[in-house]
Amino acid sequence: MLRFGDFTFDPATGELRHGEAIERLGPQTSRVLQLLVERPGEVITREQFHREVWPDTTVEFDQGLNTCIRQLRVALNDDAANPRYIETLPRRGYRFREVVTGGAARGAAPPLDDERAGARRGSGWRIVAGAVALLVVAFVVQQLEPEHPVLAIVPFDADSSADSLEVYRDALAESMVASVTAQASEKVTIVGPSMTKAFGSRTPIDTIHSRIRAAYALSGVVRRRPNGVDIFAQLVRASDRAHIWAFRAVDSSAIADAAGVGSRIADSVSSILLHPERPRKPRGFETR
Repeated sequence: MLRFGDFTFDPATGELRHGEAIERLGPQTSRVLQLLVERPGEVITREQFHREVWPDTTVEFDQGLNTCIRQLRVALNDDAANPRYIETLPRRGYRFREVVTGGAARGAAPPLDDERAGARRGSGWRIVAGAVALLVVAFVVQQLEPEHPVLAIVPFDADSSADSLEVYRDALAESMVASVTAQASEKVTIVGPSMTKAFGSRTPIDTIHSRIRAAYALSGVVRRRPNGVDIFAQLVRASDRAHIWAFRAVDSSAIADAAGVGSRIADSVSSILLHPERPRKPRGFETR
């Protein structure tokens, strides 16, 4: 286990923990983070990432690495303009800035330079100036659209106090995150339930967009029924607040198949996000 800041990272499972929240990173994203945190303070060049993570491809490398770095910054709540964790060195690579302990970490990140250290310790006008600068950066970032649209996968509401339904909901979320990431992560930035747990199916899309710049939100409800589990899912677009897709099914299998249902939802959502130019006729609900 590797520890840095408020996070714990397990390279063997790809699990990134922050308090009680767990983000399960995709294989490539996990490997990128592992390379960074095992060598804090060192510059990991793009060529090294290529060799270690994408050894068999050249066409998809640049886009793949950029996507992984964006996903890590979202998961770490890191700011590319004023990074605490991942620093970009233009045309060279990336460097992990935070102290790392445990596991196979090869050392600690170098101390901050005097100017940055003074800004953290300082008071009075330095704090005010720093705060104003951060506000300006935040304002500029808010005015810019991300390079790729952000899909927020919101934890589905579990319309029951039954523990088994919450287990089903969590398995459904894991399946959706894994499937959408596998299909669309090169063109869409996916933010998973552990980072969107403050939201629910009734959270306005405007709120989700303003907080994490999500262009789309996938949310829904799971309910216990006498004949199985009732699943409702919806995809909402931030630009016009439109519900552009909906899914309803009853999982009545003897052994509830959350993974299968999650994959079906992910397939439809990925198709919509990857091919938004295709005309679509209103279809109402998909059924199972």
